Amino acid sequence: SVPPPPPATMKFVALISGGKDSVASIQLSVSAGHELVACAHLAPPPTGSTDDSYMYQFSGSEVVRTLAEECLGVPYFVRSVAAEAQLPPEGGGGGLVYEPGAEDEVEDMHLLLRAVAAALPDVAAVSCGAVYSTYQRVRVESVA
Repeated sequence: SVPPPPPATMKFVALISGGKDSVASIQLSVSAGHELVACAHLAPPPTGSTDDSYMYQFSGSEVVRTLAEECLGVPYFVRSVAAEAQLPPEGGGGGLVYEPGAEDEVEDMHLLLRAVAAALPDVAAVSCGAVYSTYQRVRVESVA
């Protein structure tokens, strides 16, 4: 059976880092007629370096809660990254092909979006700032 097509206007959650690309993706989605209903953020691990992620930008983490709740007026969901970045295997296309794994930092995004979906079951889409990164886009698509 083929699932029904998504509605013309979708409620969406924005994956935001605090950077310009994730904020721009919100504006583009709203301009297309979609409704922002929440923001979700993957925060840096409580211990360890914030430079170790191939997937997430942590430099704007300290402003994300304020951006979501005070500026955008939507609920804020957060999860600290617990897993580690997994390098793509040799010959793996430079990360352009993604094979999910429980130890990969992408699993943290999966868990965060699962929590959003449980709290807001009407969410039908996810926006993110992975504008020019195929590495990131492929991984977001595998979760969303």
